[in-house]
Amino acid sequence: MSEKGIIPACVGFGFDHSSGDYKVVMLSYLEGGIMFSVYTLKTGSWRMIQWPYPYKFDRMQKGVLLNGALHWLLMDRVGVEHRSSVIISFNLAEENVREIRLPLASIDTRDYIVGAFRDCLCLIHSGADGGMHNEFWIMKEYGVRESWTKIRSPIPYSALRHWFLEEKS
Repeated sequence: MSEKGIIPACVGFGFDHSSGDYKVVMLSYLEGGIMFSVYTLKTGSWRMIQWPYPYKFDRMQKGVLLNGALHWLLMDRVGVEHRSSVIISFNLAEENVREIRLPLASIDTRDYIVGAFRDCLCLIHSGADGGMHNEFWIMKEYGVRESWTKIRSPIPYSALRHWFLEEKS
């Protein structure tokens, strides 16, 4: 599934409850932005979301599934001198894209990753060493920028996340 000039980089996988189908979504870098390719298990085929979006990414990422959408942390507006970061969500049912603004305009995508914690979107500081640190942001009300809250814990995010999942079962 590769065409000349398209470089696959980010992939996500989730269940679309409205259609009862599993979908794989791949972001591909095109000159000037990204394009979405959607694979549905029922049809066994790929479809391209034809219009390019003006974002770029600087590393491979897995999409985080939350609220029926896959989420990635990307740089906003390719070609603009002042680059900021944004979380984009790809709704699996409607197959549309939404921007979710970060808690601070100065967050550098190279230092953070997107995650999910207790049914909330979160932004985790991964740092230059690649380790998960004990300081992260949680969006308490999905899609509402003002609801981002900074959390500090004596336990790193990765351990908290696994602890929560194990406790839930």
